[in-house]
Amino acid sequence: LMDCLHSDASAAASSFAAAPSAAAPGAVVGASPQASTGLKADKDWFKDVANVLLEARQCGVAPSILEQAKREVRGRQREHRERAQACEELQRSLSHRDAAPQEVLTKLRKVQRLGIGT
Repeated sequence: LMDCLHSDASAAASSFAAAPSAAAPGAVVGASPQASTGLKADKDWFKDVANVLLEARQCGVAPSILEQAKREVRGRQREHRERAQACEELQRSLSHRDAAPQEVLTKLRKVQRLGIGT
């Protein structure tokens, strides 16, 4: 049991350390192969973390630790959704021929604030 707990804790730590990074500036907005690869990598990461949490629960990790990890994962999922939405909004603004410069700037700043491309 101790080996199981130790290996799951190590796996969880390495999974959180290898969190999905901010996408490249055009990663979400284009239909490029890089975009689909980045999104797939993020989905794979979330799936891997869910599997690690399941294994940890089965090995008897304390519920408080599991809840903390789940909150962290939910926060990262929310941030991921916000980044993707900001990129989509910027792409829509840029695709309009007569988009107001202020609107484009506002959406660009939001993308920058959320850490895209950093």
